[in-house]
Amino acid sequence: MSHIGQVPEAATHNRSVQGLHTVVVPAPGAPVAEIRLLIPYARAGRLPAPVHTLLPACLGTGTAQRSRQAIVERAADIGAELSTVVTAESLLLSLSVLGDHLPEAVELLAEILLSPAYRTDELDLVRARARAAPTADGPRTRLHRALLHRRFGPGPLTLAPPSVDRLQAVTTDELHTLHREAIVPDGSVLLVMTDTGPDTDHLHALLADRLAGWTGGPSGLLLPHIAHRTPSCDSMHLTDPHTEPAQALVMAISPATPTQEPDHPALHLAQLVLGGYGSSRLMERIRNRHGLTYGVSTTIRETRAGAWLETECAGAPGTADRIARIIEETLHELSQTGPTGAEADRARQYAIGFTRFGIATRTEAASAYAGFVAQGLAPHWLTTYAARLADTSRSDIAEATTRYLTPATATFGSLDTPGTTRSAAEEAAPPGQQDHA
Repeated sequence: MSHIGQVPEAATHNRSVQGLHTVVVPAPGAPVAEIRLLIPYARAGRLPAPVHTLLPACLGTGTAQRSRQAIVERAADIGAELSTVVTAESLLLSLSVLGDHLPEAVELLAEILLSPAYRTDELDLVRARARAAPTADGPRTRLHRALLHRRFGPGPLTLAPPSVDRLQAVTTDELHTLHREAIVPDGSVLLVMTDTGPDTDHLHALLADRLAGWTGGPSGLLLPHIAHRTPSCDSMHLTDPHTEPAQALVMAISPATPTQEPDHPALHLAQLVLGGYGSSRLMERIRNRHGLTYGVSTTIRETRAGAWLETECAGAPGTADRIARIIEETLHELSQTGPTGAEADRARQYAIGFTRFGIATRTEAASAYAGFVAQGLAPHWLTTYAARLADTSRSDIAEATTRYLTPATATFGSLDTPGTTRSAAEEAAPPGQQDHA
């Protein structure tokens, strides 16, 4: 890929007998190779949530052959950086390495996957860090989790983080068990972006050979299908228990359509018109006209289990009701009349510009490509999406607003000072937020 934002060289695919989907994306002239391993990792399954929380922190801290320090030294020898990121549905292992040392980096990755050593001293270190810096949900997280529960019911998306005490009870045996059941090739995506030269097949053969002993799966750690409950201007209200709350929060969840669907570009542009960028209607009305908010955002959240649209706004304490009313009024108006021609044009130009410059570095590109492949898309999907946006008309956007952006299809949530919301506060944690037993 000579320039970020252009279509990359043709990717090649292979699916192993173990079920691992391997993708090689040529990057001519790139001195650094990028490796991304994306593994399904929703907080589901039979093992308790604390085990799911601690495994990513301990993964890569030791193998049967090497200690944590030895792994660090080996990575330094080959110019590699290793990191782990966990999302609501995936565990992403990332390796950036000098291209000349790609085979050694693959060997190190295979060692971590095939012969992990969850040693007691490493687990103790992770638990000590958790005990020293316990995390507590902030107001936004509390409202967001409660609203997801209201919209979708109990599930992995609405689970609260396990308590520090429950983290202390996790054993190394449980980590080994979860590794065998969850860190598996079947259902995973391995993407390598590197200067392959003329022999891409050789790289595929190398990956297959080094990971031949990695077996197991599928893990079943997948989000259950996300089914939208049918609301009717549904709303919930929480109060901030602090005597001097920093802000009022308003959120809304609406239905959305996945990337692969024909009407996704129209919804994408519709949510930009609503609140997705600086010239949106909500930004103009809530911030510029009324001065009620610090910021407005709308975002399409997408998982392999389903998609939804989130609208979020933060304002001064005591303003949640006014902000919510303006959002409802704006949704009603937009769903009735659709965007103006100028609004549609501005949103389209903004979205197309993002497809050209949204992936700024090869490091970001590799992670994005792996995510696209996991969703069933081509690695270079973002660079081809611009054509779909360009072909989306104002009438298409208006149809999407009528279908998706109405008050009747939204679930609203607000968090504000006591006595300022429209109904009694709902202080009890929603069912299903307790840690797994």
